[in-house]
Amino acid sequence: MYAADGNQNAVYAINTSDQSVTTLRPVNVPSSIAVSPDGKTLFTASTIQESVAVIDTTTFTVTRIIPMTGGQTSIAAADNSHAYAVGLDSNSFQPTFSVIDAASESAQTVPLSRGTVGTQGVASLGNAATGTDTAYTANDNGTVSTISVNTSTTPWVPSVQMSPTITVGAGLSALIVGQVTISPGPLTRPSLTLTKTASSGNLVRGREGQFTISVANEGDRSTVGQVTVTDRLPQGVSVVGLSGPGWNCTASTLSCTRNDALSPGASYPDLVLEVKVLPSAPDRLVNTATLTADGDDTRATATATVRVSDKKKPHHHKPKPHAAVS
Repeated sequence: MYAADGNQNAVYAINTSDQSVTTLRPVNVPSSIAVSPDGKTLFTASTIQESVAVIDTTTFTVTRIIPMTGGQTSIAAADNSHAYAVGLDSNSFQPTFSVIDAASESAQTVPLSRGTVGTQGVASLGNAATGTDTAYTANDNGTVSTISVNTSTTPWVPSVQMSPTITVGAGLSALIVGQVTISPGPLTRPSLTLTKTASSGNLVRGREGQFTISVANEGDRSTVGQVTVTDRLPQGVSVVGLSGPGWNCTASTLSCTRNDALSPGASYPDLVLEVKVLPSAPDRLVNTATLTADGDDTRATATATVRVSDKKKPHHHKPKPHAAVS
């Protein structure tokens, strides 16, 4: 456990097992303190020294002092090397929000609305690993402001959202985010699958062959809108035809569409792709089809792999000569 003491310009490490206390001073006249998720870093904010101090908890030493544009009233860890701080700009006297980067010893600061009067608390939603985190600030006028932080860039980029602003009370002094895990409910959308098979075990050069394409709905809602299947022929074959009951197919683009709803657990009538195997076809062909559907974010892909052989030449038996009769 850690505690900050602005009056003594100190940070205390408290061992709750034996009640022993280790003191670190000087720091930066800390007014607020936060610990990283891995417990290896402390961040302290100062309203007097207009800075953020970074402390290594293993050695219990100050490793960095990062200058700020004004006094910082509150700080919260965003991940193991970043923190969010709120304060007041010493020149404009406007509330500010800052992203602290301990590794680069820098801060990205944006102004908050003057209507907030002052900002006393800050918290992170804890989603930095996803590429976008959300921070919240507790304001003197009784509102909570929302800040979106792009965590996929270097440095992180904060963007103040003017809404939503949540009105809570007459004046707020602190803020903390509690995570609630909600189990996802049942799937509530169509989920289409695509399968593709060759009509025979192998194809023969110079002859025709077929591929069968099947579409099924494994979701728990019917499809709404258009379903599209597109085939991509490999080299060595040419298209003879593409069709299926209820499908609207264009052989030149090797695509088929339909708009009738497909119920959960049901399948559309199969598509049949007829091809001619060219003499130049390789010994192995891979044919691929893709499926897209309105209301289903997934893109299904199916392949069929077949071997190609040559035509068997007919075998002619020479007649045996008849023995001479004397």
